[in-house]
Amino acid sequence: MNNSELGITLVRKTRASTNPSRHFHLSWELMYIVSGTRTFFYANRTVTLKGGDFICIGPGILHRALHKYNEECDIINVYFDNTGTNLFAALRPVLEDWSRRDLPLISVPEFDRDRITGTLVSAAAEIEGQPAHFVPMVSAILTNTLVELFRLSPAASPLKAAGEKNREITRIIDYVNRNFRTPLSLKILSREFLFSESYISRIFTWYTHYTFIEYLNALRVREACRLLSEGSRQVSDIAEECGFGSITQFGRCFRKITGQAPLAYRKGKGRL
Repeated sequence: MNNSELGITLVRKTRASTNPSRHFHLSWELMYIVSGTRTFFYANRTVTLKGGDFICIGPGILHRALHKYNEECDIINVYFDNTGTNLFAALRPVLEDWSRRDLPLISVPEFDRDRITGTLVSAAAEIEGQPAHFVPMVSAILTNTLVELFRLSPAASPLKAAGEKNREITRIIDYVNRNFRTPLSLKILSREFLFSESYISRIFTWYTHYTFIEYLNALRVREACRLLSEGSRQVSDIAEECGFGSITQFGRCFRKITGQAPLAYRKGKGRL
């Protein structure tokens, strides 16, 4: 359910498995696992989420559900589509504090999970039915729930690494995240980390469900989206700064990931 006055979309998926092809957006997202498990790629690591886990995904963070072991889960997503609303203004400090954590996860205690699920379902019912004064009611539900959870959660919530080699691939991904604007290749990574190109390629795909080049292009397009939405620089300059070898390559990758041409994206004020 969505509502333009609140500026949010709230979606429940009772048998969620995978993400669509686009794996980053410039809006804020909250994801609550009602039940089941989900192997999830977030920023630079693959983690296992379980019932009661509540994760905050900030703008531009690469993320993707990985369909491993035929996992299914019941999830609730909250998307903040408009950052100019009173609701978002109230929640922004909480979301920003939450997202600054290295691991922006809150694990809801088992005894409290039904209550949290119920409050989110109540918010969805308010949005769908739109009874009198539903806007302040939804704002109160979400604000009270998120502030309460944030206060009760430890400063560093434990995310369970999925796989013994998670530390190796995290180091490689961190390196790519820092250097995506420069010429990068499997050969360069092989020299840097002293692993074979085939090994890096294999573990990269296994833990992220991206090929190396898909991940690299996604980082570059994400940065291009930010630059396109913030100013009026030439598209060719943005393509070069983001690490693309040519404007043709940039245009092809940008359309594949966002579904739009760069100029159309800019005219749409940075909305995917």
